Amino acid sequence: MSLSWRDHLLAELQPHTLRLRRLRPRWRGGRQLAETTLDCRSASPAPGDPPWLPVLATLGEALAERSWNGTRATVVLSNHFVHYLTIPWDEQLVTAEEQLAMVRHAFVQAHGSTAEGWTLRWDTAPLPAPCLASAVDGALLHALRTAFADAAVPLASIQPQLMATFNAHREELPAKDDYWFLDQESGRLCLVRVHADAPHALYSQRVGDDWLAELPAVLERGRLLGGADSAPGRVYLHLATAAEVGAEPAPGWSLQPLGAARATT
Repeated sequence: MSLSWRDHLLAELQPHTLRLRRLRPRWRGGRQLAETTLDCRSASPAPGDPPWLPVLATLGEALAERSWNGTRATVVLSNHFVHYLTIPWDEQLVTAEEQLAMVRHAFVQAHGSTAEGWTLRWDTAPLPAPCLASAVDGALLHALRTAFADAAVPLASIQPQLMATFNAHREELPAKDDYWFLDQESGRLCLVRVHADAPHALYSQRVGDDWLAELPAVLERGRLLGGADSAPGRVYLHLATAAEVGAEPAPGWSLQPLGAARATT
């Protein structure tokens, strides 16, 4: 069967939950055909095990069900499983090897030798914008590819949640403007300063259930990391969990919740 005719399986991996959705291809209407959300808390990782192990075990069991036969998959990884950096860029870095060495060095400087085993991706913007880079445990990516191969489900792409949600809302975001983008999920906030369509600073913070109470501190920390010209402003908010949010979370800041994100395909 041609991959373009296959239904789409969207797998969203969180530390404690796995959400699977089966959708028609967009050219056939994109209608959702099936959905399930599985709790992964019962399979707590042993000391020293990676935090993604329970959701990977749950994914392997779920893919054995016939509901997902005949699909091609996109995986969206929780920001809990992804490390991000904005890196000042050097236009003299021409080859892929030079760029990889620069990005790898930045992650090792920030996270230590553990980062040597991470798989890196980066996206450059016209200077003077920094490079936005992401890093994922290489063992997690290998486990994902193995799980889908064992289930005979082609794996089309693996995307960090921040990139997936930002791209899904791109049509709602202003062009060539200064603003902040806030990606909320259970237990984490990820704040990005955007200038002229390029990310200039990023701050990711673990939070509790009452994340709205912690939001002013997260915004202030993000502003301080955003550079000397960084200032409070409009915050476009992607909500993963329902919440009543105020229009002004802190002096100078305004929140604008975004609509439901279009499924990533």
